[in-house]
Amino acid sequence: AGRVRRGRCYRLCPKSFFEGFGEHTTPEIHRVGLDGLCLQVLSMDLDVETFAPSLLDPPSPDTLQQALRELSDLGAVSSKKLTPLGRHLAHLPCAPRLGK
Repeated sequence: AGRVRRGRCYRLCPKSFFEGFGEHTTPEIHRVGLDGLCLQVLSMDLDVETFAPSLLDPPSPDTLQQALRELSDLGAVSSKKLTPLGRHLAHLPCAPRLGK
């Protein structure tokens, strides 16, 4: 919610702490593992490598490959297609490694 008028801002931390913050936060897609996202995209019968570049801040291709490799190691993906285990894991509200 952006402000449209002047007002006061109350911060619940010391000024020195606040000034140490960056101007913008790092997008979540660059901070978390992509294995869950890959499972969701594959469960919709989409190709991860064509879907990812359409995101606002797309992850690097290396990060996508690493996520697909991790899913393959779990047995959730084979030849960039979901296995029965992968379909099951895609419905769980947790990280794929925990779901297995």
